[in-house]
Formats: sequence, C-alpha cells, structure tokens
Amino acid sequence: MNYHLWTIGCQMNVADSERIARTLHDHGHVPVATPEDADVVLLTSCTVRQGAENRLWGELRRLGQLKQARPDVVVAVTGCVTDGNVDGFLKRAPVVDLYVNPREPESLLTWLAERGLTDAPDFGDLDPAKLGIGASIATEAVSHAVSRYVPVIYGCNYRCTYCIVPYTRGPERSRALDEVVREAREVVAAGLSEVVLLGQTVNSWTDGTRHFGDLLRAVGAVDGIRRVRFTSPHPNDFTDPVIAAMAETAEVCEHVHLPVQSGSNAVLKRMIRRYGREEYLDCVRRLRAAIPGLSITTDVIVGFPGETDADFEDTLSLMREVGFDDAFTFKFSPREGTPATRMSDELTVPGEVVDARY
Repeated sequence: MNYHLWTIGCQMNVADSERIARTLHDHGHVPVATPEDADVVLLTSCTVRQGAENRLWGELRRLGQLKQARPDVVVAVTGCVTDGNVDGFLKRAPVVDLYVNPREPESLLTWLAERGLTDAPDFGDLDPAKLGIGASIATEAVSHAVSRYVPVIYGCNYRCTYCIVPYTRGPERSRALDEVVREAREVVAAGLSEVVLLGQTVNSWTDGTRHFGDLLRAVGAVDGIRRVRFTSPHPNDFTDPVIAAMAETAEVCEHVHLPVQSGSNAVLKRMIRRYGREEYLDCVRRLRAAIPGLSITTDVIVGFPGETDADFEDTLSLMREVGFDDAFTFKFSPREGTPATRMSDELTVPGEVVDARY
C-alpha cells in the first residue's frame, strides 16, 4: 500500500513518525508525497499548544473531503490527541479510522490485515508487543541524512501547570538500556553517525539501578557513533554523575538545552517547575564548570498568568546572566485540561503586554 505521513510537533513526534514509517517500509509499503496518492494517511498530532491542535483539525477537515471522494482511504492518527482521551477524540473525528499507539507501530499493520487490506504481517522472531518500546526494526534512515532520534523515555512525571504532555503521554516509562544501545547500533548500520536521545524529561531516565549518565556512556561507547545529543532535559535531573558522564564521554556534544521558562521565583512556583532561580543558575554553573565552552540554549514563556513587570525583569536579568546561545521564546498559550486554565482571570496578562514582552 502507499502511505503518506503528516507530522507536527516536537522531536518525539518526529521519532514516532519515523518508527511507524520504518515499520511500514520493512513490510513492503511505499511512502508517497501527498494524501491524494495514498492508501493510508497517518497524522502524527500535537496538542501542546492550541495552534497545533487547530492545524490538526484543519488537516482532518481536508481529509474528510478526500474521503468523500475516496471512501476506501484509511486515516490514522498517532501522537498527542487533545487531553489524552482517545475514545473522545475518535467520536469528535469520525473521519479517523483508528488511533495508533506510537509505541505499538505494528498495530497499524495488524489493523489493516484484519480488514483484508494487506497480508498478515510477519514479525519474524520479534515480539510484536515490544516493537514500539523495545526492539527496533529500523533498516534505513527515513528522513535524516545525518542523525536519528532514539526515544529513551516516554511520558512525564513533572506536571507543570501549563503543560498537557503528562495527560497525553502519561507517566514516565524508561526503555531498557540494552534496547537503546541496540537501536544505536542500528543507527550505525544504517550509515549514520549521530543519535539524539529523546524524552520529555530525558535526563530522568533510569532502569531502577542505572541513571542517565550510564546511558550516555553506553551509547557513546557504541562503535561508529561519533556524536550523542539529547533533548529535552529538566534542570532538576542534572545530578553530578550525569554531568560527569557528559564531561567524560567524548561523543557527547558540548551542548545542553536547558529550559528555564521564567527567571522569576513567583512565576516558577505557579508553573510548578520544582526549582527556583538560584537552583537553575547553580545548575548552569555546575555544567559550565565541568564542560568548558558548553553551549546552552533554553525555552522561555512570557505572559504566564500573574507575571508582573518585576517578574519579567527577573527573566531578562537571568537571560543576561546566563548568556544563552539561543532561546525558543513562547507567548503563554492556555491549554484546555491544564491547571493553568483554572487560574483566576485576574491573573491574565493583557495581550498587548505579552506581545511587548515577547
């Protein structure tokens, strides 16, 4: 069958799309450039911000028109959907035939086979239940000429008040170290030399006895791996052993993306970031002391409910003190289903003020 992928959102969504694409490719299915040429259209969705969800519904409306002309086209969705209520989402989107768990890419093949649209998939010696979060069946790079994303942990336990991810992705679940290492070897076998380890809070990875520093060392030791990157970490999980592994593993790039979101203790508390300004700056100091020349990038949200002029000045002063190499700046976007939407309307920052701070 011909399949078309449509992906928006974070690197985890890109990795999910690639994993499903590799699964389809390995069973003889062919990628095409447009939905009009496809037998199966897979949308990897993002609902972290309202704008992304609006794009998803816009694409679903377009596919609804396509499906009127071609009722046989299969429309599947994966990734984050609204508040994580898949059944509710499917009721709202009758054009969608099925939701594919991103950690179970083989379920799409099984669904197609059960309806007589393809032959029954042959998973060989692999356990289909492990394909999504365990053994990779990657055989070639799908969309990256240099590197490949390798998810190492799914979900998030932090529950920041502005974020929908814990509700759409669930609690943290770490992959086994040997599974990640095996996938890193497959990256090399595919002719690539760089891996980007992924997780919503990637440096909180643990298998119960080993920590993220052990994972960095293990991946860096894979023969043929030249560069190891990771995103996105949480400042609270940069323990001394993790920082030591970054400094001592030559393959780990001298860069860290360290989201701060705000430089104000009052705002950080309302965000439930679980660190204060000084703790963040101490993390920066420890990283730079261990890794000379370290490049640091960040995420910042402006206009979070209750943010005063003084709070914003605290953010500006932190930006100056750290001297980030780059920053992704976002206007606060209320996301239905998150605690931030239940804060008092009196805390709402006027739009023109948010624009100016942005």
